[in-house]
Amino acid sequence: MQRIFKFLFMSVFSLICVLYFQTNAFAAPAYDGVVKMKQPSGDFFEGMLHGDEWFHWVSTKDGDVLLQDQKGYWNYAELTSDELKSTGKKYKIDKKPSMAVNENNLNKWIKKYNPQAKKKQEHMNKLQKESPKNIDGTVTPVLGTKKLLVLLIGFTDVDIAYNDNDWSNKFFSTNQKSVKNYYNEVSNGKVQITPASEAYGTQNDGVVKIKLDYAHPSTSGKSMSTVITDALVKADSQVNFASLDTNNDQVIDSKDGFYIVSFLAGNEQAAPGAPLPYIWAHQSYAPNTNHDGVTVSGMYTAQGEKQYGHMATIGIPAHELGHSFGLPDLYGDNNHVGSLSIMGNGSWNSLQGEDYGATPGHMDAWSKVKLGFVTPNVVNTTNNFALNAIPNNYNVLKIPLKDNTYFLVENRAKVGYDASLPTNSGGIAVWHIDESMNNNSSDPHPFIDIEQSISEYQDPFYYTNQNHAATFGPDTNPNSNTYTGEKSGVTITTTSTSNSAMNVAVTTKEASLIPQTNWTLKYVDSYNWYNLGTYAFDGNKDTFWHTNWSPVAPMPHEIQIDLGTTYNLSKFSYLPRQDGQINGTIKDYEFYVSGDGVNWGTAVSIGAFANNTNLKEVSFANKTGRYIRLRALSEVNNNPWTSAAEINVFGVAQ
Repeated sequence: MQRIFKFLFMSVFSLICVLYFQTNAFAAPAYDGVVKMKQPSGDFFEGMLHGDEWFHWVSTKDGDVLLQDQKGYWNYAELTSDELKSTGKKYKIDKKPSMAVNENNLNKWIKKYNPQAKKKQEHMNKLQKESPKNIDGTVTPVLGTKKLLVLLIGFTDVDIAYNDNDWSNKFFSTNQKSVKNYYNEVSNGKVQITPASEAYGTQNDGVVKIKLDYAHPSTSGKSMSTVITDALVKADSQVNFASLDTNNDQVIDSKDGFYIVSFLAGNEQAAPGAPLPYIWAHQSYAPNTNHDGVTVSGMYTAQGEKQYGHMATIGIPAHELGHSFGLPDLYGDNNHVGSLSIMGNGSWNSLQGEDYGATPGHMDAWSKVKLGFVTPNVVNTTNNFALNAIPNNYNVLKIPLKDNTYFLVENRAKVGYDASLPTNSGGIAVWHIDESMNNNSSDPHPFIDIEQSISEYQDPFYYTNQNHAATFGPDTNPNSNTYTGEKSGVTITTTSTSNSAMNVAVTTKEASLIPQTNWTLKYVDSYNWYNLGTYAFDGNKDTFWHTNWSPVAPMPHEIQIDLGTTYNLSKFSYLPRQDGQINGTIKDYEFYVSGDGVNWGTAVSIGAFANNTNLKEVSFANKTGRYIRLRALSEVNNNPWTSAAEINVFGVAQ
């Protein structure tokens, strides 16, 4: 799956866009699929849109890089020392110029200069200076009732196409997919989206439609600050802003649970191939204004009314509202978050047959924790846990690491809005968080990263099914090392298939070899006087346990050992006899761990050893116990004997 990049050096066309939208803080991700695009001349081609409102381009299947001009034509792009700009030559119409850049070279330039973090910080600093009461760059819990005023803004050259009732249902319906239903689900009922009171049309449905006396900002040059302040002036007669000041501080803002959402007539530019007029969805801040004797915060979201010729779906509005709640963009390069979070590319998720963004995916665990939707269980000691997916008593584990980063562990089931996850299965998601990073690029590492279980992005979760990865630890790929390269000692193992409730075993220290000093033999079914059962754990590879050869005891054979105290175990090793013979070397086996040496339960590992006398090491899901049991089901040459030079286990003392 390809990813979206967010960059800052502007092409000529991008710079014009920035002049239109002067104070954007956060923008929606471009749709990351291949779509059919059209030149104004009627020529069609397939392309993929990359970037966001700050900087965006289209790539083709041949690796060409294209920028759109003010007339709507897609031109070949060239790369100078500090910007990507149009060559002025139209794609598939004019001859491709020699200076045209290809996507591979553009990506190398982006990785080398990585200007995103610097530009974003400069912009945040500007916003803080202009609107210090509106933005501080932090994320705090957002709970309770949130009142949305939805402004439908028309212009002299394009008007709102869909009716007020459609928009009210899109946001506030409880009988269809809506922004209200989405946040109710992902917050586990802790956030209630409601319409702000107003007198326009159907009173108190939260929707006010207005028409401004100039053209759309993508063609008139008006800034979004102007559009929002003018829209509030037009809406003043329909909204009693003073009544929304619930804390009586003479300011209407998020402290009152009040949020402005705007839809501009025309198209959504984050949907590839959109013709003018359009706007790229974003959340930002216009100047505060005064209405009805109170100050109205200029914080707003804006998005285009149409996507691909149809009414906008709920994914982008829900993503932008996440910004109003304080969340940052989490899309970046190299699939760090991808479609697994609405703050990444999950805003475009959909079920088969739906429009893109009709069923946006859940937020990632970090976003849910920061917004107060869930309080994580901090794990500092080895233990076993049940992880529940929403809506089944959703919970999250937080595992602190040595370098002040941490893991968040959650259960993602393909139900509800997460049914749209573009993955083969649900399962355990492991997130690596470093809050000292201010962006989600890969230089030197991302702010939030999914520790995907296998290389294919379509299957990033951990679960047990058809030999799928079920363990994340020091020796897996990826591993649980810190970003500084230290062994964290963390191992996370699930013994469950994907389900609404999954079992997880967490080891917080690296498993080490358990000393045999206090071990005692609990039981052995057969031995001979030259090869006692205790020789299997005497620390001497030249001695070995061997079952009696006359008379012969039939298979299976077993040995049970008391470790002397309780450990959380995760691995055992078996060393066959080392005297040059192979008789008795185990082939098929079962290995058990018990707390009392009586109730063994199911085996923690079942398998077959290779036909050689090398050391065998077997990892298994963490299990706490004091007693171990090795059962030999067969021998490598199908003889009835069993032998073992050394048996060892690895774990952490309890």
